Amino acid sequence: MKKANFIYKTALPLFLFITTTMAAHAHGPQKEIKNLDVIQKYSALMKGIENSKNADEFDGYYHQLSDLFDKPGSKSSAAKLCSHLNSLSIGELKYLEDAIQSSSSFADDCKELILAKVAFSNSWSTDALELSIQTIKKIPFEEREVPEMTVKPDGTIRPLFSGNLKDKEIMLTFDDGPSAATPYILDALKAAGVKAAFFHVGKRVVSDKSDGPSQKKLKEERKSILKRILAEGHILANHSYSHTNAMGSKNLKGNLTKDYFMSEFVGGHLSLYRGAGYVDPFFRFPNGDQNNVIAREVRDAGVKIFHWTLDTEDWRFNAKELSIAQRNRSVLDTLVNGFKSYKNGIMLMHDINMHSAEALPGILNYLANNGYKVVLMKPKNRNVSSPSYLPVISEATNYLWKNHLDDADVYPPSPDDAYKYRSRIDFDLMFGR
Repeated sequence: MKKANFIYKTALPLFLFITTTMAAHAHGPQKEIKNLDVIQKYSALMKGIENSKNADEFDGYYHQLSDLFDKPGSKSSAAKLCSHLNSLSIGELKYLEDAIQSSSSFADDCKELILAKVAFSNSWSTDALELSIQTIKKIPFEEREVPEMTVKPDGTIRPLFSGNLKDKEIMLTFDDGPSAATPYILDALKAAGVKAAFFHVGKRVVSDKSDGPSQKKLKEERKSILKRILAEGHILANHSYSHTNAMGSKNLKGNLTKDYFMSEFVGGHLSLYRGAGYVDPFFRFPNGDQNNVIAREVRDAGVKIFHWTLDTEDWRFNAKELSIAQRNRSVLDTLVNGFKSYKNGIMLMHDINMHSAEALPGILNYLANNGYKVVLMKPKNRNVSSPSYLPVISEATNYLWKNHLDDADVYPPSPDDAYKYRSRIDFDLMFGR
């Protein structure tokens, strides 16, 4: 079979799916920070994050910040940056905790000192969070089979924005984990008697050659979180392998090779499956950025695409709102404002930072006090313990076995190569096309 490795060049008006409910997706360009020393870069990126007008701008700056933490330059630059981080307020450090923890460039003693400061602060705030979780009220809950995605007359595939939800019905979704915040979110959901969908990033649970002992231990802990998600009846779904900028707003420029997208898509499924033993056939594009050609690839693989209608904007950072109460109020206010326009919908939060977990009890009690029902859309005939067939996983594992390849051959390269990448994997052959 001839390999169809084409460049996605599609007309933005025809293929771009941005709903008016996702006002965060105005797609203002984020600035690339260059030609500054490491401290100036950090300060400029944090300013960009704080002033981001939408999710794409935020994502661009946040990925640059993560890259800076991973590759600050020389050892002296890494030491200088880590020393600077140590001087920051505890509120800012808590916001950056996961990015710092995931970095492999900082010297262990400096990194451990920062994380110890955060852990000490968290010991107080998590005590308060655990008490807050105990006050959560029960919410009516129902599980429901996921509907089919619809196709417009012009052939455009419409992902699931609200699915088959009725008035005052909400589906809860959490992106970008797993992280240390996820167990607290699971505790809160259990207290409310509801279940949610977790769209997770595969790379966060896959060890590679560059990982030291602490990173390997961290990823093993994250795998146990995936297993808990499934054990408690929640959805575990794919949010791509690495959630890079290339998979976000840059994707909309139509310059990704098919191979790069498929490596992110299939690689995300595989890594979550290896970590948990199961993954649901659901997918959410990073930032919700997609075009119709890519959407067909996902649909033809037997996977449903999820967007959202209610964005809590819990990803925001505001240096003036570093108290827990201020952040919680801001997140809840954003959701309540969304309810002024929409009577139901899929709610978007993230399980990457503790401030999202801290805001969740207030959100759940708001839903309980105002007559909402939580609904979880599930695949038909879902069987976590003994699936006979899993879309993407069955095709990928069979192809790799036949061709004497392993998962690492699927995983994507650096996003710098996203516009020219050709994989050794024949994804058309993998899916029998």
